[in-house]
Amino acid sequence: MSDYVQARAAGARALAGAHAQANHLDEANCLAQLGLIACRQGDYVRPKNGTARRCSSSPNKLPALAKKASVRVRALNGLGIVYRDQGSFDEARQCHEGALVLSWTSGNLKGEAEALNNLGATAATQRRFFDALPHYKESMEINRLIGDRVGEGNCWGNLAHSYLMTGNYGQALVSFQEALHIHQSVGNRWNEINILQGWVAFTRN
Repeated sequence: MSDYVQARAAGARALAGAHAQANHLDEANCLAQLGLIACRQGDYVRPKNGTARRCSSSPNKLPALAKKASVRVRALNGLGIVYRDQGSFDEARQCHEGALVLSWTSGNLKGEAEALNNLGATAATQRRFFDALPHYKESMEINRLIGDRVGEGNCWGNLAHSYLMTGNYGQALVSFQEALHIHQSVGNRWNEINILQGWVAFTRN
C-alpha cells in the first residue's frame, strides 16, 4: 500500500527475530523483502550493498541457503531489478534468466512469472517493446494459473505500456482497463496510481 515506514519496521522486526533464532533462511527472505522496499523508494544502492555485506560476512551459511531455491530466485529477481534501474542491462538479464532457470528446475511458478515479467521490463526499459510483449504475456498466463491477482494486474499494466509505445492503441486500452480493474479489486493503490498515470498518457495519444 506504499506505507514504507510500516513495511520497513515490519521487515526489521522479522529480521531481528530470524537472526535471534539463527534462522538463516528467514534472514535471507527478510533481507530480500527489505531490498524490494528500498527499490520501491528509488534506493538502488543500499539493497545491493547490503546483500554483498551479508554474504561476505557469513560464507559458512551460503551452502545451506543455496539449497533453498525459492530464496535464491527471489534474491536474483531483486538484484536484477536493481541492475536494471541502474542501467546495467546485461547484468539484469543474467539475474532474471538465472531466476527463470532455477524456477523451472524447482517448479516455482511464482518465481517463473516474476522472472518473465522482469525480463519484459528490462527489454521495455531499453525501448525494445516488441521483445517485451511475449515475456509479459507468458508471465500473465502463469499468474492467472496460480491465482496471483496482483501479478496478473502488473502484467496487464506492463502490456498496456508496451502496446501504447508500439502504437497498438486498441490493445493498450483493453490492457489498461484490465489492469485498473484488478488493482482496484485487490486494493493495490501503488499500481492503481501507476495505471492511471499510464491512462493519462494513453488519452493524450
